[in-house]
Amino acid sequence: MKPGFLLGLCALWLAACAAHADAAQVVETYFRAVVGNQRDRLSELSCTAWETHALTTAASFQGTSARLENMQCQVVESNEGYQIVQCQGRITVAYQGEQREFPLGRYRVEQEDGAWRVCGEAS
Repeated sequence: MKPGFLLGLCALWLAACAAHADAAQVVETYFRAVVGNQRDRLSELSCTAWETHALTTAASFQGTSARLENMQCQVVESNEGYQIVQCQGRITVAYQGEQREFPLGRYRVEQEDGAWRVCGEAS
């Protein structure tokens, strides 16, 4: 067996392992971008069909003191072309002396243009 073939096989195996973990990481990065109103980053992390909703959500937190609390996400279902990511934690928002909490939930993450992207809430 040639060393190049073995290295290529190892690279494919590592990429497959990383792809499974990446879906949960993408959701965590997505929510950091939401509370930070990072519009360009949200466009990169959202699938085409979900991008407008993601930008609208981020805009709703503009002018507030929003933060993520106890966020922890993991892949709970994996199918061909998409994964379901379950997140624990919440977004806490302070605005004009009032505080509101929005619990995190389940999200559909799909492969689009070779990358995992958040495509909305999952049931």
